[in-house]
Amino acid sequence: MPEIKKNRIAYVIAIVFALFFVMFLGGEVAYTIFYILLLLPVLSFLLLLWSYMSVHTNIQSKKKIMTKGETGVFDLDVVNDGFCIAPYVRVVFSCFCGYFGKKCEYDLFTLTPKNKNIMDLDIDLTYCGFYSLKLHELEVIDFLGLFKLRFKDSETRRFVVYPKMIALEKLFVDPKDINEFISLVNIYNEDVSSYSDMREYRMGDPLNRIHWVGTARVGKMLVKSYDNMTKNTITAIIDLTDSKYKDLRDVQLKDMIISTTGAFLEYCAKNEVPVKICYHNNKQFHFKNINKNYYMEEFFNILGEIEFGTTVTPYEILHHIDQIDNSTIIVFTHNFNIKTLNFFTNDRMANNVTLVYPMLDTIDEETENVRQILSEMGVRMFGIKSE
Repeated sequence: MPEIKKNRIAYVIAIVFALFFVMFLGGEVAYTIFYILLLLPVLSFLLLLWSYMSVHTNIQSKKKIMTKGETGVFDLDVVNDGFCIAPYVRVVFSCFCGYFGKKCEYDLFTLTPKNKNIMDLDIDLTYCGFYSLKLHELEVIDFLGLFKLRFKDSETRRFVVYPKMIALEKLFVDPKDINEFISLVNIYNEDVSSYSDMREYRMGDPLNRIHWVGTARVGKMLVKSYDNMTKNTITAIIDLTDSKYKDLRDVQLKDMIISTTGAFLEYCAKNEVPVKICYHNNKQFHFKNINKNYYMEEFFNILGEIEFGTTVTPYEILHHIDQIDNSTIIVFTHNFNIKTLNFFTNDRMANNVTLVYPMLDTIDEETENVRQILSEMGVRMFGIKSE
């Protein structure tokens, strides 16, 4: 900007001197210089217009897959395809994740014909989910610093930041909840008339399968291994409704929902627990059986298409799922309101539903009251924390 101000001052001084020579000296030379100086702004504006029409931007990520906690690095290319120099160019980019974002402004630079300026944009990927990156403003200024043309790009480039996969056990607020939740997930359909073998107790095994005589004999916990034993299918519902918060807590809640879902799918895949993911997105219901061998790929595909903002609650999704009677239902939710209370009070399917919800340092009064009521009603709820 100081250079542009110098150009303006120099032009004004030149006009003043030219006018002085015309008024007091006259002659063809003085008039020629004066008229040339008057035509300079017109010529400068035409060159500005030409260069402005030739300048465009391009945004490319240096990484195909970006994970929470990393630094996203993007190449911001400002290209001049024309045959006219772009004297001064200024760009401002913005990146947002929900209510969390920042703007990056770059200093003035000059673009020669058929050339480009490559800039690096580093973004701290603090949360997982969708990020929006767009050209907030592109400004081209003429040689004299008298005119400027601004362009605002309406197109938004979106990219997905995937959660950092961590063990499910590390997410629970209360360590006592770990065994209870894992026992809930590892529910078996089994022929209890006979058992074929015994093995050592593993975290999550139901207590009614412990072989007490064998445990007393060998001095370590043993459980019965039944014939024809299969695990129940887990129906996991992701709550994609908007939160009631209009600040950073909104981003934190969505981040924790996505991270917990990823950790849950990883646990189910490694322990061969059949799981079906259900959610409502883009005005459609989605029900997907997760393949244990490709759970990460399928989870990434789901993340690439989901978007928070649906008006359909997870409890409405329940009534659109086929063959759910023998399934363990787990709802990953962040909203506690009157709809939640009505469901657990009046709906017969509520007895099979377990809630997993993110814990924040500060919550609103309605959420606190609904959680308290549900707890007194005996609803199974597990609080999770940010890793």
